[in-house]
Amino acid sequence: IIGFTNMLSSKEISNEMKETFIGHIQTSSEMLLHLIDDIIDIAKIEDGQLKIKKANCYPASLIQSLQATFEAYKNKIEKENLSINLILPEESIHFRTDEIRLKQILTNLISNAIKFTEEGGIEIGMLVKNQRFIEFYVEDTGIGMQKEDLRTIFDRFKRTAMSEEKKISGT
Repeated sequence: IIGFTNMLSSKEISNEMKETFIGHIQTSSEMLLHLIDDIIDIAKIEDGQLKIKKANCYPASLIQSLQATFEAYKNKIEKENLSINLILPEESIHFRTDEIRLKQILTNLISNAIKFTEEGGIEIGMLVKNQRFIEFYVEDTGIGMQKEDLRTIFDRFKRTAMSEEKKISGT
């Protein structure tokens, strides 16, 4: 952000390049804001201060909205070849939950799927189980994980050897 901002002040840079720099600044700023939000949420969870605000949630609409957002995102990062498919129940489902937290979880899963998938597709789905439970999932054709990495999947600030090798950013 700082580097591109400094370069914007140069009189030798064309307006086209300045627009490109502004796009990079905006994208990087959004990523930084999300990272800060995640860190604050982790601190709130650890301190027992995270408030859950339950309200009616229509998960199919939420997932369709996320698909549209990530279609635009994958095109922006030049991964147009990836497909994002939805598998949703035919019946309309709603329940009470904190929609912001559900959206946050699904956003992180979809974002990781896009980061670690170079070709093929991503499937976002929702299954109704035993008329009482709803299972959400994000499946991709990306690089996958080694069995030994599954033990640390929920450890903070842990990365797999594969993500280190490929220099993929994120938490």
